[in-house]
Amino acid sequence: MPVAFLSGDAAICAEARAMNPAIATVETKEGCGASVLSLTPAEACTRIRAGVTAALAGDLSAHARPASDRYRLELRFSHHEMAYRRSFFPGAQLIADDTIRVETASIFDIARALVFM
Repeated sequence: MPVAFLSGDAAICAEARAMNPAIATVETKEGCGASVLSLTPAEACTRIRAGVTAALAGDLSAHARPASDRYRLELRFSHHEMAYRRSFFPGAQLIADDTIRVETASIFDIARALVFM
């Protein structure tokens, strides 16, 4: 699915730009130790509105990414028993005490796993 705009944490915006240089981003907060530095809600809304407007006015075909033939979801849990329980989900594998993996050819299987896990 093409993604033209993303807002939120500075780290996720940087990761998105690394994967898709054409994506427009607005950083509304940045992690700083155990705290975050955030824009005011009004300033965040102003910047997001401007960013979305600019992103949608551009060439949206630049955001199309080729579909993958395989998809992988890895979830790491803070408590190992949560990973163990979810490892019984069809297609899930327990790959570490606290981590499960689902690999599939269908992005819909990944979406389904996220809903039920």
